[in-house]
Amino acid sequence: MSAQERGLEALTGRAKLAAPDDTLVLEDASARMALRGVGCPAGPLVTGVVAAVRGAAAPGGDFDVKARLAGGTPLLVSNWSQS
Repeated sequence: MSAQERGLEALTGRAKLAAPDDTLVLEDASARMALRGVGCPAGPLVTGVVAAVRGAAAPGGDFDVKARLAGGTPLLVSNWSQS
C-alpha cells in the first residue's frame, strides 16, 4: 500500500474512493450517458474532468468509446509587449 493510499485510508476509513463497478458518465445539457469501452476506468479520475471522447451511442443508452483525450494544463502564452 502506498503512502498516498495510507493517508486516504486514515481520512476516509478506506484505501480507495472508487469501487470496481463504478462507471464514468458523459453529461451535457441534453443527456447523460455511461461510458464503456477503451480507457474508461473510473478510479483514477475525478468529477468535472474536461475530456473528449470518440465513439457512438450503443443500445441501452451507453456510449461505446473508441478513443478518448483528457484535457491537460493549458500552455502559458505571454501577451506582455516588451518596449
